[in-house]
Amino acid sequence: MIGLLNSLRHIFGSHLKTTILAAAAATSLAIPSAAMAHHTDFFLDLHLGDLRINVDQPACPPPDRVWVEPVYRTVYDRVWVEPATQDVCEKVWVDAVYEPRSIVVWDGYHHRILHEDVLVCPGHFEEQHHQVAVGEGHWETVARQELVTPGHWEYRAPVIAYDSGDCR
Repeated sequence: MIGLLNSLRHIFGSHLKTTILAAAAATSLAIPSAAMAHHTDFFLDLHLGDLRINVDQPACPPPDRVWVEPVYRTVYDRVWVEPATQDVCEKVWVDAVYEPRSIVVWDGYHHRILHEDVLVCPGHFEEQHHQVAVGEGHWETVARQELVTPGHWEYRAPVIAYDSGDCR
């Protein structure tokens, strides 16, 4: 240990006490949180020549883990509702379609041209579809839930008073 101290004095020179004091202070700030995590007491006693650092802190109880419920708010939106329609199908008679055609007829030595109406498409029924309004379009107010704050876990440390200090 004395060899280590002599090596440190050789490296840091006259700033050895300042360096060790800074390291001890940093350690004393870092170790209490680690000590709280393991629920043990913390004690640091450092002797270097005429420098003595002694830190003693009580162990704090672990923080309580509490579930915080999500927070929602109700938002109202105005929405347009399209008119209600119904598809109506009707059967409709479509008349036969005739076209005039010229027909050449030979009767021995002469030819004649006859004009006749020829059936192109016979009469039949067809389905015709059209939309009929059943209800009118209107504005409607719709409520929805909007997330304000999501649910989460929080750590809340209990406040306990000690004679030598308190944990917060």
